Amino acid sequence: MLHPGHIKLIQDCSSIVDELFILIDSDSRLIELKKPIIMNEEDRKTMLKAINGVYEVLSFESEDDFFDAIEVLSRDLNVGEVYYFKGGDYAPNQLPEKNSVEKLGAIVCCVGYSEGYSTTNLINKIRNGGKNE
Repeated sequence: MLHPGHIKLIQDCSSIVDELFILIDSDSRLIELKKPIIMNEEDRKTMLKAINGVYEVLSFESEDDFFDAIEVLSRDLNVGEVYYFKGGDYAPNQLPEKNSVEKLGAIVCCVGYSEGYSTTNLINKIRNGGKNE
């Protein structure tokens, strides 16, 4: 669920790269992961593409598809350095995918954390009728 913390993250990332590609889980992947589909894949792509600085939004069906997309961006497209961004609430060493992403030639970078914004907290607030827990 898109919130101001995501917007800040996207702005921070787009200030580092010339072309910002965003990879999102497909609807079928969310179902496989037993995560709720609050907004369908196409609507999520539309919203993200509308944000200034976003070059393209791609979805992936599996972990293999995710790594394939990073490999294509890193090796097959002439986009210069490829960064793998995560929110600043993570540290690179906490990311299980860090080594795999770096082997594909991408630079792992954690940026932009907006205190007080969380998808989980937002969903809980909606469930609680607008009240914070």
